Amino acid sequence: MADYRDQLKIVKKTLNIQRYYESVGGVMSWDFWNDLPIQSRPYMNDVGNFIKAEAQKHLLDDETKKAVNFFRDFDLTTLEDDYQRGAVQNLTRRYDKATKVPIELSIEISNFCRDSQMFWQDCNKKSDWQAFKPNVQKMFDLKSRVAEAINPDAPSYDVLVNEVDVGMSTDRIQKLFAQLKDGIVDILGKVQDKHADIDTSPLKVLPPMEVRRELAHKAALAVGFDFEKGTSGIMMHPMCGTTGPRDARPNTNYDFDLFGTISMMHECGHGMYGYSSNDQAVEWGLWGGLMGGFHESQSRFTENIIGKSRQFWQHLYPTFQQAVPELRQYDLDAFHKAIIKAQPSLRRVTADELTYNLHLIIRFELEKAYFDGKIKVEQLEELWNDKYEEYMGIRPPNAREGVLQDVHWSSGHVGYFQSYTLGDLYGAQLRAKLLGDIPDAYVHVANGNVAVMNDWLIKKVRQFGMTYTPNDLIVRATGEELDAKYCIAYLKEKYLG
Repeated sequence: MADYRDQLKIVKKTLNIQRYYESVGGVMSWDFWNDLPIQSRPYMNDVGNFIKAEAQKHLLDDETKKAVNFFRDFDLTTLEDDYQRGAVQNLTRRYDKATKVPIELSIEISNFCRDSQMFWQDCNKKSDWQAFKPNVQKMFDLKSRVAEAINPDAPSYDVLVNEVDVGMSTDRIQKLFAQLKDGIVDILGKVQDKHADIDTSPLKVLPPMEVRRELAHKAALAVGFDFEKGTSGIMMHPMCGTTGPRDARPNTNYDFDLFGTISMMHECGHGMYGYSSNDQAVEWGLWGGLMGGFHESQSRFTENIIGKSRQFWQHLYPTFQQAVPELRQYDLDAFHKAIIKAQPSLRRVTADELTYNLHLIIRFELEKAYFDGKIKVEQLEELWNDKYEEYMGIRPPNAREGVLQDVHWSSGHVGYFQSYTLGDLYGAQLRAKLLGDIPDAYVHVANGNVAVMNDWLIKKVRQFGMTYTPNDLIVRATGEELDAKYCIAYLKEKYLG
């Protein structure tokens, strides 16, 4: 009988080679969005497809198959540590998906995503939903084929959601979201009139581009991002790619509120999670963090729990006032009120912290309704507008401000929207535990020391990369499974005092 240690060596080798391929793909994706000349894109797309095919060929070779099958009947609790167990479980999930989803389908989706994302940018600028609608239909069709291939006996949307947030069912998400939605609506009803007169002019200031970039960079440093482990770029729709265990690349849009600083902090949260895995996680190919809700928990924590706290700006705001004379007419209280003002709005990426998750609940409900066969793509725009009117009392005047605003349905991120809200739930629960452990954490933040929070997050979450499942990780970090009550309590504290 094969020795388990020999099979572990194969697991480690295979998983690391898969991560090498992913790093190449990540660098190519960064290049695609930042510097790649237009006429070179077809060839580089061919290169990307070659890399994808080679990765899958390696993943499905006989050696990997033997190792995966060996551990199917092996008692993983007898392995030496959680990193070995995590590597076996991670490789098994990868292998099983690769055996079910044909490489031809994966490449078809990859090709379509690259073309569709560029077409989305054009349609977004023109607010042309009718032109883009066939792309959404095709993307949903492709994703339905993926779900059918992975598990033909399960609801398609459950399969897609579980691919992003492992172990999370749509039924549980609906229950969490219903609880959260009730809490948000209750808080909004109590503060909306009071917040109506808050002046958001400080967020609309647009200094010269070089100043915007300098201050966004300073904000990134202030939340703890290490530019020796990353670099930043510009994108219409902000994002962050982790291209290696010590290489994360946040992008922002400098035309957003507060000239892209808030979105920069969000993406830096992704980046810090991406590059903070410990040496054992890196050794076993588990670096980079859990995708979906846990990754969003780190970005939303950085953006909101740290970056929209009064204590954070107590330290950083004078620097902004010095660089931007227009901000000197607003004191810290006026500035902070502008940042957290609760007001129903049309755009998700610039929504306030309180109403933000209503945007995601709408998207989740629409996607689920489609994949459950209850609605058609032709109805998406009208239903989108109806839900905005129902949930927030506002109706998009055009597709750009409505159904066309997100890149997700062009980039293949179908079944992802719930991750942002799950991120807020994870983040608030982590915050509650953090403050229980370090009651004066915000005092340190006010003095410019965010390391006290980041170090706690590294210890409890970030260092483990993909070693654990999301449920195991939140239980390890906080002592209990995910519960929406912490997010509601946090929002009440922030908005009701």
